[in-house]
Amino acid sequence: MPLLIYAAGWWLVGLFTGALLGQWATRPAWLAGIMLLAGIMVALAWRSRRLRAVAALPLVGIGLAGVLASASAADDARICRAATVERMARGEWVSLRFDGAATERAGPARPRRGRVAGTAETAPADGMRGRGTVRFALGARHCAVAASVRLPGALGAGDIADAHGTAMATDRGVRLALDSVRAPTDRDWLRASRGRVGHTIDRLFRERAPLVRALVIADQDGIATAVRDRFADAGLVHLLSVSGMHVAIIASALLTITAAMRLPATVGAAASLALILAYVAMLGAPAPAVRSAVMLLTVMLATMWQRPLHEWTALALGAVIPTVQPLVVLDLGWQLSVSGMAALVAARAILRRWKPYALSRRTPSRGGPVGACAG
Repeated sequence: MPLLIYAAGWWLVGLFTGALLGQWATRPAWLAGIMLLAGIMVALAWRSRRLRAVAALPLVGIGLAGVLASASAADDARICRAATVERMARGEWVSLRFDGAATERAGPARPRRGRVAGTAETAPADGMRGRGTVRFALGARHCAVAASVRLPGALGAGDIADAHGTAMATDRGVRLALDSVRAPTDRDWLRASRGRVGHTIDRLFRERAPLVRALVIADQDGIATAVRDRFADAGLVHLLSVSGMHVAIIASALLTITAAMRLPATVGAAASLALILAYVAMLGAPAPAVRSAVMLLTVMLATMWQRPLHEWTALALGAVIPTVQPLVVLDLGWQLSVSGMAALVAARAILRRWKPYALSRRTPSRGGPVGACAG
């Protein structure tokens, strides 16, 4: 097993422990975190093994960095939520980056792009609910607050506009009830392309569109509770979120198509990588998809450059690179993606070792150990 996987393991264990403790970062929690990591260091340094003691020191540092990152992110989120509510209570306008409307499929026909209702009185009776991100500068800090939005008019996915109304803080962000929205001033093309794909799915699949949206563009808002419960009872609820499996299916399909067209392998690999990178970016770079894309990129580059590659090396890179955002280690989707892939790689390694042994037990030995190895 390559050394990189050991380094990745140390990094992930320390970061996860620190980030988990940082969620309750009061002074007792700080003390508990330091004591826990110090205990791990002492346990590893038992029997006066200096190498383990030296290796445990980075673990303590990584854990403390995880505590700081987690506590800082929680404080920033609280401050930004409170600032959003305060700004809108004072009647200020905020910039809203609209991701998409959750009830576009069931609501009234959407007006053409650019037509935005000015007041709540001119809005449809049921309005439109969706999700977005409120962005503004708060001193030296830049706030990006996730929001569930009740629109007084129509905005297209990816539109960036100034909004005015009221806000209420929630655990995951803010809930906005907008009185008026100015005409969009800019457009986020990645979110806009995701919205266009969603509208195409709605047109093609109709009543099955919510399930297809979840499987293709990671939009789970329209899935009925009964459907989600059935997936959960079957142990397949993780399939409703875009994960590494979806990325692998798309890459394999494109490689198969390019091979059937008799294109060079390098052309197929380049086209597959370009499509995967664009797809992951359109989804907003969820951690499981990033993990799969990094592993795919590593394997393809090693193949193109004709360099040997260990499976654990690709997994280590895929698991660690998403931790550029440290709190990703607390995301259940990332945890299931990494642990599931680690189980597959470990099972393959075990099978490789077990299969020759099983064959040697079934095949009569010829010439002692040499015959057994040959069998």
